[in-house]
Amino acid sequence: MKRPATIVPPLTPFTSDLRVDYDALAKGVDYVVDDCNATVVIAAGVEAQEYQYLGLEERKELIRNTIDFVNRRRPVTVGVSHPSFRISIELAAYAASMGAQSIQLLAPQRPTGGPPTTAELVRYYEAVGRETELPIMLYLNAGPGADVSVPADSVGLANAATWVEDFAARPPRAAGVVVKDEGDGGTKAAGFLAERKFI
Repeated sequence: MKRPATIVPPLTPFTSDLRVDYDALAKGVDYVVDDCNATVVIAAGVEAQEYQYLGLEERKELIRNTIDFVNRRRPVTVGVSHPSFRISIELAAYAASMGAQSIQLLAPQRPTGGPPTTAELVRYYEAVGRETELPIMLYLNAGPGADVSVPADSVGLANAATWVEDFAARPPRAAGVVVKDEGDGGTKAAGFLAERKFI
């Protein structure tokens, strides 16, 4: 899979009786693919998509329909986050069977409450990683997930890079800017964005 420039999670629309509105979702997927030119579409992966309010079978239906609506126009990364590594593994297998190109996994809190240790996080990711051949995108969102303030080398990410290579389709305020952040866990990118009042 090529390095993504724009990763977009289409919002999950609901009907008045709190069921997923799949007609509206199809339009939302078309919008993020055709109008936003997403390089990767996230299915049931971020809290704004409200996957956490769905039962397991409803979540699988959301995943399946999102992949179907994307219809191979873009790669799809499926959110498989769950406090239970067993359910994350089940969702990863389902994502692979539906044709997803990768999975996204939120760093979890302890099921019993509180932040996990670095060793617990590593074991969690290893448990899921052993059971899937799909690439894993780590999703860091302190609050619903764990605050992952761990040394990058302790989880195998020493000298990791985050990048933005192509702003050609962006508004003029960012056109032509290239940001490379090598090994600082996003601090350079965040500083760049804050300095220019993007965040």
